[in-house]
Amino acid sequence: GTLKQLASLGHAISVVIHQPRTDIFKLLDHLLLLSKGKVVYDGPAVSARNYLELIPSVGELPPETGIADWIMDSIIRDQSKQEDAVLTKHWSQYGASYMSSHGDMNKNSSHPKLVREMSTLSELKERPKKYEAPFIQQLRLLASRTLKQRRGEKFTRVSIMLTFAYIFFTSFFWWQMPNNTSWVFQRNSLLFFMLIAQGNSIVVGSISVFQRDRALLRRERAKKLYGVLPFFLAKTASDMTTNIALPLCYGIIVYFTAGLRLEVAAFFKFVLAYYLTLSCAQSM
Repeated sequence: GTLKQLASLGHAISVVIHQPRTDIFKLLDHLLLLSKGKVVYDGPAVSARNYLELIPSVGELPPETGIADWIMDSIIRDQSKQEDAVLTKHWSQYGASYMSSHGDMNKNSSHPKLVREMSTLSELKERPKKYEAPFIQQLRLLASRTLKQRRGEKFTRVSIMLTFAYIFFTSFFWWQMPNNTSWVFQRNSLLFFMLIAQGNSIVVGSISVFQRDRALLRRERAKKLYGVLPFFLAKTASDMTTNIALPLCYGIIVYFTAGLRLEVAAFFKFVLAYYLTLSCAQSM
């Protein structure tokens, strides 16, 4: 009943059930039965037994037998008949007429219906606007969740191998350039390639995440779980670390393999400018 209540409140729930009990089967609203990709039944779950029992080759549900097991056994038995299988043919011929004549059976079902209550405008105004958790706790929980989520998405085997491939080819084409004016254009091309390649990868990776995070924010904020500010701060902290970690490592390694100025001040200026550029790309 808990999942049924959550579904009635608008939550998206995905569940895999193997051989559900009869009481769980009765909680289903709609049932789609397939046999080798073809429809056997598509309608209210409470009407499935009555429909299948009308087919002569299926017969009635045996006593002390779960309805879900009986349905699966009936489909498997029908599939074994190969060319003489009748369930899919019966549905294609009589399914529409049966549903039109028994469409109200689901409405007269004995099991209770969970209906989502809609709040009026006055009730929404009377609800407290404060969130259950304080600001610091919201920020801490959101930061922990976002860091774990983004770490699993960004630090994958493929992304690490791609970063090493970038390092190898960049070092191969711009290996230990002399520090003189005749190599100015080569240095400019190196910096341009580093910023464009890594910046584009960050921007492209963030496009698919935006819609998902936006839907998540609207749904959880409507339930008074947290505010926009802690979500924004936690998301920014995550984007400034996990999203930029691999591109930043790439830039630091290439700095030395390309033979750029080996001075402490020049190195930290490069790292700061490179990091701010990647952060700007991330903000887009």
